[in-house]
Amino acid sequence: MIKAQGLDHIHLAVQNLKQSADFFSQFLGAKASKIYESAEAGFRFQFVKAGPVVIQLIEPTTPDSAIAHFIEHWGEGIHALSFKVANLEIAIEQLESQGLKLLGKSDSGYIKQAHFNPKGTFSLMIEICEYPGKPGSIMALFKKNA
Repeated sequence: MIKAQGLDHIHLAVQNLKQSADFFSQFLGAKASKIYESAEAGFRFQFVKAGPVVIQLIEPTTPDSAIAHFIEHWGEGIHALSFKVANLEIAIEQLESQGLKLLGKSDSGYIKQAHFNPKGTFSLMIEICEYPGKPGSIMALFKKNA
C-alpha cells in the first residue's frame, strides 16, 4: 500500500481547451494558467486552481493521441486522478505488487509521473507523481519550469 501525500490534481479530457478553461475559470472564480504543450504525447493543457482543487484540462492535438482515443471512446470528462507520492519508484513497486499494471512513466526533469491501467482501479486512470513541493502545487511547478 502506498502512502500518497494527497490528491494532487484531476485530469479532465476536453475537446476545446479554451471553452473549458473559460467555463472552469468562471465557475471556480479562478484564473487559468498559460497553455502548455506535450507535442510528443499529442496534447496541450492548462491548469485551473481554486483553493486546494487543481484541474488539469487536456485537449488532444493529434487524432491518434491517447487523449483523443479516450474522448472518442468515453467522451469528455474525468480522465485521471493524480496522487502525489514521496518516491515514485517505491510507489510503482508497491502498486505493481498489488496487481496494478503500469502503463508508462515519464520524467521531465522536474516532475516524475506514472500511469496505471484503469482495469485494476475501478475503470479510473490513476496517476502518481513526484515533485518538490506540497500536493496541489503543480501549477507553480509548471510556471517555474516550463
